[in-house]
Amino acid sequence: MKKVSLIIVALFVLSYSYAQEFKIAVSDKNGKFTINVHDCDLQIIGHDGNEILITAKGYEKPPERAKGLKPLYNSAVDNTGIGLSVQESGGNLTIQKATRGDIDYTIKIPSTMHVSISETNWHGDNFTIENISGEIEVNAKSSDIKMKGVSGPVVANTTNGDIDIVYKTLNQEKPNAIKSINGHVDITLPSSAKSSVKLRAMNGEIFTNFDVAMKTSEDNINVYGGGKIEGAINGGGVEIKLNTINDNIYLRKAE
Repeated sequence: MKKVSLIIVALFVLSYSYAQEFKIAVSDKNGKFTINVHDCDLQIIGHDGNEILITAKGYEKPPERAKGLKPLYNSAVDNTGIGLSVQESGGNLTIQKATRGDIDYTIKIPSTMHVSISETNWHGDNFTIENISGEIEVNAKSSDIKMKGVSGPVVANTTNGDIDIVYKTLNQEKPNAIKSINGHVDITLPSSAKSSVKLRAMNGEIFTNFDVAMKTSEDNINVYGGGKIEGAINGGGVEIKLNTINDNIYLRKAE
């Protein structure tokens, strides 16, 4: 019995060190959620509550020898116990990574919040956003960007990653701009979505199963490719600008 109890305790300690949580309430479910991170796999999921719940996997505490000292490479102060600095003001929440460790974060936020993500170095992984109806802005360097169940507007940029976005609905109030330099751009819209599109794949191809009513095209586009395409789907609507330099664009209807 004693041996079994020790095993249970050991498993509890292991699971605690592997996955830890931090929770904070927000006063405005329509506020802005801003996060600046590096060296992490980040997943943001929208929910109906008014709390933000952060789960960390892979976080390691500073060594005991550093007790009473502060790190110089990270000016942000960890006030969560999981390697993050969290500040809330007027319903807006700002998070900054406060450790050099490679950590995976899953963050549940009110689905109506506006989301802003910035990657602060080139050690990219994955940024995943699900079930968010607010505005979304992502500036990445080497991370792939994946979104599902979003409404937009979306502004997303990455240098060395792919971008895959599945829209639940298409907000008609503000334009969308999505760009990768060395990755594909794959966008799924509802089949009835109305949009005015501006597309360019400089060294790739553009594929779609929408009927695009062409507005303008460059004279050499059918011969050489790489030019700009402007047109409308379902009669036109909010602007969607898609760009990639060294890969393809895929614009598809939701099944």
